Amino acid sequence: MYVLNLDTLATQRLTSAVASHLKPSWSRDGRFIYFCSDRTGWPQIWKVPSQGGDPVQITRQGGIYAVETFDGKSIYYTSPGIPSNVSVTSSNGGEETEVIHRSLGHASIALGRDGLYYALGTRGRGAQLDFFRFADQTTEVLASIDHPLHGFLSSSSDGRSVLFTQLDRQDRDLMLVESFR
Repeated sequence: MYVLNLDTLATQRLTSAVASHLKPSWSRDGRFIYFCSDRTGWPQIWKVPSQGGDPVQITRQGGIYAVETFDGKSIYYTSPGIPSNVSVTSSNGGEETEVIHRSLGHASIALGRDGLYYALGTRGRGAQLDFFRFADQTTEVLASIDHPLHGFLSSSSDGRSVLFTQLDRQDRDLMLVESFR
């Protein structure tokens, strides 16, 4: 994993272990990057200083993608497997508590100021966008979406809006290569 300085175009390598390093996300203050690594043999959430340094393991029960809360004290993260569960822990690691069961996919969460946006698959071909409130741990349905989603959500910097990719069309072509022997 690398960081690119947009002013100088210099790159800095952040990870060097022989492992997969996937789905990075920035801490709110920009000092850290959370990411998934399987260096322990199972996907876990790690964090590394954005200026370089030693990565620190955050989760112990598995994790794929993390978003940090606005106060920087906690992260919400998805579990391995699809559908994924969503859990919460301290941004430095600790007790891990599941809060949402069966979200759409590994990166189908985004942070709001007062809660967490997440996507659920529906029995048909569509999806549902929900909002989990931190204060009372209730869920509100925000939208029913008639099309499948790509499975990645992103929220605005103020947490008031959420962006998703809707799949309107999926094309496939069957190709044949003949052997000329």
